[in-house]
Amino acid sequence: MLMPVTRRLTVLPVSLCLALIICGAVAWGQGFGPETYGMVGDMAMGTPATTRTLAMGGELTCVSDSQFTNPAFAGVETRPVAGLRYNNTDLGRGPSVTSLLASYFHPLRPGQDGLQLTVLTLTGSGEGLTLPYVGAVKTNLTSNAWVVDYGRRIAPKATVGLSILGHERVGLRFTPVLGPPVFNLEATASYGARVGATYEWLPGDFAGLIWNTSRENVTTTGAMAAKAGEAHVDSNQVALGASHHFTAQWLAAAEFQWSRIDTGSMVGTSNEWHAGAEYQAPSGWALRAGVSDHSPTFGAGYAKGHWRADYTFISDWKSTGVEDLFGSSDTQSLQVVYGW
Repeated sequence: MLMPVTRRLTVLPVSLCLALIICGAVAWGQGFGPETYGMVGDMAMGTPATTRTLAMGGELTCVSDSQFTNPAFAGVETRPVAGLRYNNTDLGRGPSVTSLLASYFHPLRPGQDGLQLTVLTLTGSGEGLTLPYVGAVKTNLTSNAWVVDYGRRIAPKATVGLSILGHERVGLRFTPVLGPPVFNLEATASYGARVGATYEWLPGDFAGLIWNTSRENVTTTGAMAAKAGEAHVDSNQVALGASHHFTAQWLAAAEFQWSRIDTGSMVGTSNEWHAGAEYQAPSGWALRAGVSDHSPTFGAGYAKGHWRADYTFISDWKSTGVEDLFGSSDTQSLQVVYGW
């Protein structure tokens, strides 16, 4: 959840990254627990991947791009790049969720080390969800976050990097037609970090690894809160992938992601596979397709001079844990980047 709704992963510099998995663990008979924040986070900084890599299945570790989720790529990129990504996920039973992600990369020593700043904001509001014993409710989702990445080269073919989550706030609220909210959640990050590494095993082809860890301070209130009050949610994620150019035009990538979330009263884990391919035509056009944990992904892009624009469509992206509550979804992502 490009804005997607999704099982949460990743990404965010960690912080959110992981909640991915757990999802929206909602025990109808007991109400909504603190882990529910992951449904929002997955759509927000939990997925800071580029539109390009989302079209290839959503790899986080191994595809070198103008914006990157693996901080180790800050030691690979050679020029300043600014980008803006727009994501929208239309939920079958609920709001249309929109997010904007802005990023800027600055090489300190081109091809040796550099810094990236990423800022994200998310909003979603709409009707269509019906809760047991309550009836129709209005859903509101909000999130804002920023993260700093630093990476450097430690060997001719190897780089390492670190991401620090500077700020993250998540909100989720269900409000009936009459009366106060039956569930209100507010979460802030206590800390969040991501460690990454890459190895260029062939020119332009990378093996990549990231580890994310974070803690969220979550407060829940309302009649449908499983246990009103404050709680800590600890998340961890490990992802390992590799990319390879079979020809100058054809690129393929595959990645495995493992996630774990611990709310103190509940522990959940998740395993996902992501894979995809890209064809880059000499004219500047590119076509992409992949699979993101069972969800098909498709996209296209065009690059000319300093500019590049990308588009991605995903059906039921990251549906695990979200589809039971909000139904099916359609996600679209559009990104424009400028490098100089």
